[in-house]
Amino acid sequence: MQRLLAGLIGLPRLMLVGLLILLAGGVLDVLYHSVPVLAPLLGRSLGRDGELAHLVTFIGMLVTLLGVFVGRPRQAQRRPCLRHTRPHSQARLTPTAPRRRSRQHGPHYR
Repeated sequence: MQRLLAGLIGLPRLMLVGLLILLAGGVLDVLYHSVPVLAPLLGRSLGRDGELAHLVTFIGMLVTLLGVFVGRPRQAQRRPCLRHTRPHSQARLTPTAPRRRSRQHGPHYR
């Protein structure tokens, strides 16, 4: 449990807010659909078939996803340049077509 809480603390704030909204919508949805006695009481505020609970859950998913993209470090968004991923002797600036074998000198000549 401590490990889970420590992992949650390290998440971006917007993602945590999205997870809390998602949790609230999920709890309302489960209460509406699993406890028949509460359905008439919750139906007044959640709408027919608990649509508001579904909407809250969906908004929680969107905010969580937004938190994933907004909260990631800026360095991770950059892609490395292809020139610097290979050793200097093998670096190519432009792709080249494969060489064709010469029929004149046989199949082993390149």
